[in-house]
This record gives sequence, C-alpha cells and structure tokens, in this order.
Amino acid sequence: MSDGLDRSTVRRANAVAYVCQNLELLRAQLSEGQLGHDGPLERLLAAMRSGGDSDGALDHLHQVLQADGDARGVYGFHDGEGGSRGPLSGGRPGGPGLHQVTGLSRGAAPGPADIVYLCPARRCARSWVPHPTEPLPRCAITGEPLRRDCL
Repeated sequence: MSDGLDRSTVRRANAVAYVCQNLELLRAQLSEGQLGHDGPLERLLAAMRSGGDSDGALDHLHQVLQADGDARGVYGFHDGEGGSRGPLSGGRPGGPGLHQVTGLSRGAAPGPADIVYLCPARRCARSWVPHPTEPLPRCAITGEPLRRDCL
C-alpha cells in the first residue's frame, strides 16, 4: 500500500471508523443480543479514550459481534485478500493510502472542495467533507471535534 501503511493498520483504522460511525447501532445490537449488555463496546471506548492499547478490545468486540450472528463484525470493511473496501483504500485493493482521494492533487492550493475533516486522534479512517448547512461533527468516541485537513 502507499503512504507506508501496512494491512493491519488499514484494517484497524477501518474497523475503528465503523465503530465510530455506528456507535449507537452497535450499542443496541449488543444490548439486544446474547450478552444483553454493551460491555465489550464500552471496554473498547474506554481504551481508546485513555489512549491505551485498544487492539485487544477491538478484536474482542469483533468476536462478540460474530458470535451473536453479525458475520462481518467490525472488520467488515476488510476483504482479507490484502485489499480493503473501506475508506482508507478508495474502495479497491491497493488503492490510495490514508485520506488520499483519486483525482485530487496534494500540490495545488486547497480550495473549498479540498477541505476534509478527519479523526482527531488519527486512529480511524472516518472523514467528513464540509457542507454549509451541516455543523462540524464530533468524534463519537472522544467527543472532540474532527480535525481540519486538506486532501
């Protein structure tokens, strides 16, 4: 992959983005599932908020979701064949690296369409393109506003 990102980093960043974007859905899924509570999700969020190692908690959440019938778990963006279908890859195996969009140059001065907002902790692949009628979203995990960047 480009930008020096290994498959594991891409896979985890896509999984964290999935959790961030589907936090309430996952909370309900766990509470209504076999466990009857969202403990695995809360452990992951606590690890991420503290800046600690969240890999084990992310893997555990994935396994719990799969055991409860969600075959894709949190790693559903990753195809397991060295490519990724999620936000980090541009939707195709071997695609551009983290937050690089095909057709946009990094050398030009940024215009309004080149502004993007990203994970404030740089842990996930979530991105948001500004829209004049929508307020700036916050990270669902830490509550921090997304950070501004250029494509």
